Amino acid sequence: MNVLLNDMAGEEKLNQFIARIEAGEKIEADDWMPEEYRGTLIKLISMHGISEIMGALPEKEWVPKAPTLNRKLGIMAKVQDEMGHGQLLLRVAEDLLKPYSKKRDDLMQDLFKGDLKFHNVFHMEAKSWGDAGLIGWLVDGAAIISQTNMLGASYGPYARALQRICAEEVFHAQHGEAIIMALAEGTEEQRKLVQDSINYWWESLLLFFGPPSKNEVGTSKQDITIKYRIRTSTNEELRQAFFLNM
Repeated sequence: MNVLLNDMAGEEKLNQFIARIEAGEKIEADDWMPEEYRGTLIKLISMHGISEIMGALPEKEWVPKAPTLNRKLGIMAKVQDEMGHGQLLLRVAEDLLKPYSKKRDDLMQDLFKGDLKFHNVFHMEAKSWGDAGLIGWLVDGAAIISQTNMLGASYGPYARALQRICAEEVFHAQHGEAIIMALAEGTEEQRKLVQDSINYWWESLLLFFGPPSKNEVGTSKQDITIKYRIRTSTNEELRQAFFLNM
């Protein structure tokens, strides 16, 4: 009987939770939430935060090698922003980890052990100045499409963090576009640098948004994030938006 009552109470809580997010309410860190929702947020936000940090590492190599002082200042500011995004997101994830008595340090240890993943593109090197520009132009452009899709996320702390992050990513994309345009309007060697960078990054950029859903509807990671109103579009819809906007 106690088990049955607990199941009924749990189902009622879940129904109330779904009703809240469908009404557009924001869920806060101290609110009750189903384990599936909490676990999905932890994986998503942790991966996002680590990706911001790992994404800054290839670019930081170009701070001393950038061709002009203004370019050095620009890419230095971008690296600083990305590290700040990572710190902000890991703080959001840390609040979700409290029931498990885990902290940000545990997330970093998970990264070092290979248990925490980050975006595929951030495993790649920025081998040329063209790569440094393309990261800002197209990689951050892809990130803007993905992240603006979650500005209305049902989890309030993540949605609020994304407001700042997305605003700064727009400047990062403009920074990258300025580098690419300067190279494209330069010498034949500089134009080749742009083409080589596009050839090098393009396939990984298409995979940036993840695979299309092939599982039974409602079971894939992307379906779960849509179910809980963390985001609104599928991986494939985001990929098509990238084609249209970039």
